[in-house]
Amino acid sequence: MRAVCCQLAVPFCIFQGIRTIFFPTTFDVILLSILVLLAVALYLEWF
Repeated sequence: MRAVCCQLAVPFCIFQGIRTIFFPTTFDVILLSILVLLAVALYLEWF
């Protein structure tokens, strides 16, 4: 499960970043920050 999340975290962050650039809403910015924190936590093995 962790390996799958590691592989999908970066593409989701990229997609959400592009979406946030074109349609910036408060929800998009919060979701992007949560996804980035999750991706960093997974790659640094904090979980």
